[in-house]
Amino acid sequence: MARNKSIRFMDNQFARTGNTTFSSEQGTFPFSNALNDRRSKYWSPNNTFIIDDTNNKIYINTGAIIATVTNGTYTGTTLAAEIQTQLNSVSVNWTCTYSTSTWRFTLDNSATLGIAFQLTTNAIWDTLGFSVGIEVAVGPAFDPAISDFPVVHSEEFIKIDNGVPLEVTFVGLIGPLDEVFTISKNATVTIEANNIDDFTTPAFSTTATVTDGGILEFIDTDGGDTTYRYWKLKIQDRSNATIGGTGFKLGYFYLGDAKTFTSTNVAKGFGKKLNDPSKTLTSENGQEFFQVKAKFHTYDSMSVELMEHGENIEMQEMFNRLGIATPFFFSLDPTQCISATADENTKYVRFDKEPTLKHTFLNYYSLSMGLKEVL
Repeated sequence: MARNKSIRFMDNQFARTGNTTFSSEQGTFPFSNALNDRRSKYWSPNNTFIIDDTNNKIYINTGAIIATVTNGTYTGTTLAAEIQTQLNSVSVNWTCTYSTSTWRFTLDNSATLGIAFQLTTNAIWDTLGFSVGIEVAVGPAFDPAISDFPVVHSEEFIKIDNGVPLEVTFVGLIGPLDEVFTISKNATVTIEANNIDDFTTPAFSTTATVTDGGILEFIDTDGGDTTYRYWKLKIQDRSNATIGGTGFKLGYFYLGDAKTFTSTNVAKGFGKKLNDPSKTLTSENGQEFFQVKAKFHTYDSMSVELMEHGENIEMQEMFNRLGIATPFFFSLDPTQCISATADENTKYVRFDKEPTLKHTFLNYYSLSMGLKEVL
């Protein structure tokens, strides 16, 4: 994660104004939830396996038999059915299944045939979780071939066409408040961009870090321009067998720019509190019961001093648009000894009360505000 230069506000959401597409969704947890201001509604994808010309070949009997899986987007179950169909179109007596409890594929045949895992040109093996590099026999006298490691998907993605090139400086993806972020820290998360709708070799690519708070990635523009028309967030968490791909809870997605104070940072002395609104109930015999509710952070007595006049106007415009009801991301700079890492104080919040602007001297102002994390 690139580090901040000072306090930042992220409220310019490109994903709502652009044409946004995504890998998959479950009917009761649609992708539209990830663009809803309230993170309690979440998006859950549906185990996306993407097959194209790079991973659509199945080699049998040292390549004497080759099955080609139809390019497309599948779930684990539908991919297994397609593999079985294509194997039986060039051979006979094949079965292929996918387990939604172990997240593994199984290949078998009622006769004795060899699965040529040693042949890898455009092969499907890695997509199915097979890592064996030798030919393996299946049949009546042999065990079926079962994936060497679990695979919940090949990838999940969010892609935005902004219509025109726009500079992106922050990408955020968080889960429901007070829940463990379901994408594991072993996942590979990539932010890519291009001026054409082709991500084979994107013009821009950076690997994002998965933190306890989610994916909160500041894109450092010091190394070059980040102005592109097409942007893509790609998530590969294939071995997350604890919950499986359909268990991802992705509460809010942001792709846009960041408003940064150039001459000052938040002043020392602000307060940060983790609030627990859970209620305690006591029975007649003194037994305590608890109505557990989600914990949330609040920031109070926050002051940004010596803002220049242009920054003062920007903050007034921001509050005019957002008021106290519309959430946004904000972040405090870890390089100023405010926190150890950027994700510690990068939160999805709203103004807890109206911010107060005060003229200091000449063209400089101070801003006082309180912030509350959004449920």
